Amino acid sequence: MVLFFYYPGKYVVNELGRQGHTVFIPTRGDDMEWRHLKLMGDLGKIQPMYFDPKVKESVAATMEHSDIVINCIGKRYETKFILPFLKNYTYYDTNVKVAETIATCAAEAGIEKYVHVSALAADEDSPSEWARTKAIGEKSVKNIIPTATIVQPGQLFGTEDYWLNTIAWLTRTRWPILKPYIISGGQQKIQPLWANDAGRAIANAALMNNTSGKTYKLAGPKQYTMKEVVEYVLETLETDVEYRDIPAPIAELMALPFEGIYNPKLVHDMVRLSQQDNILRDVPGTLTIEDLGIKPTEMEAEAYNYLLRYRKGGTFEHGSVDSL
Repeated sequence: MVLFFYYPGKYVVNELGRQGHTVFIPTRGDDMEWRHLKLMGDLGKIQPMYFDPKVKESVAATMEHSDIVINCIGKRYETKFILPFLKNYTYYDTNVKVAETIATCAAEAGIEKYVHVSALAADEDSPSEWARTKAIGEKSVKNIIPTATIVQPGQLFGTEDYWLNTIAWLTRTRWPILKPYIISGGQQKIQPLWANDAGRAIANAALMNNTSGKTYKLAGPKQYTMKEVVEYVLETLETDVEYRDIPAPIAELMALPFEGIYNPKLVHDMVRLSQQDNILRDVPGTLTIEDLGIKPTEMEAEAYNYLLRYRKGGTFEHGSVDSL
C-alpha cells in the first residue's frame, strides 16, 4: 500500500508496519521526515519514494505497486518562500489540489481501497480557511472516487502534538509577553483524540472490508472547554504561571508576526478555528471510532506522561519519593 503521510500518518505507519504490511511512503526529499519510520516494520517493509505532489506523473508513480492508498497529507499553516507573501503551499493547494491529484491517480490506477483523512472541523461555511478547504477537498475526493472512505479526526493530542505541548511551552518560554491563553472566555468545546488511537483507526479503515464509501468521525471519549484544557495543563505542570483571556480580534493580531516564520506556534487561521466547537455531534447514524474497533483513550490517561517534562525540575520532579 502507499501512504501519503503527515501527522498522524506516522502512527498509521506504525500500526501497518506492526501488522507486517509493506508501506510505500512518498516523500519530497528530506530524509529526516521518514527515516525514523523504517524502524516500524521488518527490513524492507517501509519504503520511501521521492515525489512531487504538484506533478501528476510523479504521484502516479508512487502507486505502481500498491492496492491501498491512504492520504494523510495536511498542514496546520501555509508554507512560504523567503518572503512571507510568496506562498509555496496554501491551504487550498494542500487540502484540495493535492488531494484531487492523489485521488485522480488512484482512480486511474484502479486502486482497490482509498482512504482520505479529512477533519472533524471540516465545514465549507467555517471562518477558518483550513477547515473550509478540508471540506472542499473531502467533497472533491468523493466526486472522483465515490467509494472512498473518509476519516475525520478531531483535535489530536500526543507526545509530538502542537496543541498541549504549545500550552505547556508557553509556561516556560522566556518571552515575557507570551503566556498561556484562552480566547474570548475559553468556552469553546473540544473532544481530544489520542494520536495513537487515530493512527490505529485510520489503519483499520484501510484494512477492514466494510468501510468503503463510509465516513467516520473520530473523537475522544470526553468533551472539555478550552478553559478546562488550559487549566488541566497548568495544574499538571504545578506552575504558578497564570493564563490570559484574550479577545478574538486581539488574538488574531498577535498571530500576525508568526505568519512569516518557519513552523509557527500560532497563525491567525488557528485563532479562527479555535473559536468554534470541535466535537462529535449527536446525529443518528454517525459512524465513530468505535465502529473501527477502537476504544478511545482519555486525555488525562496519556497527556500527563509527556507534559511532565515542562515542570520546573523536569520529568523526575514528582514531589516526594513515596509518590513514585
